[in-house]
Amino acid sequence: MEVIIVHKSAFKKIKKVAKAKFEKEEKEVIGFLIGHFHDESIEIKDIIIPEQTADRTFVEVEEEVSLVNALIKSNRIGTNEVCCGWIHSHPGFKCFLSATDIETQMYWQRVNPRNIALVYDPVHVEFKAFRIKKEEDSFQEIDIPIKIHD
Repeated sequence: MEVIIVHKSAFKKIKKVAKAKFEKEEKEVIGFLIGHFHDESIEIKDIIIPEQTADRTFVEVEEEVSLVNALIKSNRIGTNEVCCGWIHSHPGFKCFLSATDIETQMYWQRVNPRNIALVYDPVHVEFKAFRIKKEEDSFQEIDIPIKIHD
């Protein structure tokens, strides 16, 4: 069974940013997962937070250029690390994929079927990984175990 290994520094980053965004402005936050795909795991080493527009129940990256700029600032360009999916917060709503999130995740899985969606709720301190499985005319969320790694 596949497992998501999140480096402690990446986990601390999303916790800090999501908590601050919610406490100051009651807003969601979005980011991109940087790491490696292994045979039975996905290793998340960093989370890139680009410029974004958000409110309590919605968040989007303002422009694709902001993602490229965030990657350049992170010094991740030129490494063998790849984008393994995306992460966003659901402050106070617990961890799930909304209809919009499902569409977004389907896009990510068209790019790479192993890409994942991580959802973090800074209010309930909950963290979950998801992938979408299409079954005829419906979709099923697949929970994937997460381990925090030093």
